[in-house]
Amino acid sequence: MNRANRDTPLQHQFLAEIISRDLKKHEWTFNMSDDHSVWQKGEKEQKEIKNLIEDAYEIGFDPWKLFYEHYPVDGCDSPEHYGIKINWEEAMDRVASEANKETIQ
Repeated sequence: MNRANRDTPLQHQFLAEIISRDLKKHEWTFNMSDDHSVWQKGEKEQKEIKNLIEDAYEIGFDPWKLFYEHYPVDGCDSPEHYGIKINWEEAMDRVASEANKETIQ
């Protein structure tokens, strides 16, 4: 186990694994499908992901990094539909800021 995992609460790690799994399998462009069953499945998955993300925020875990690792941006619903509190541009600003901090250290 690496140091980051030892410093991260077990509840956060567990929820991160579940969110990551669901984001990987999600059909991001379900709204563009002509197949109603694909749309229904995507809508259900989106609601489940949103519930998990809301749970994460409730326990003090911000899942924005996990979300944007999987979010294709084009052709899918906005992050707000999934409960994410920051948009793509803000996420990229945070990534750049973190990279600059690491470079300085």
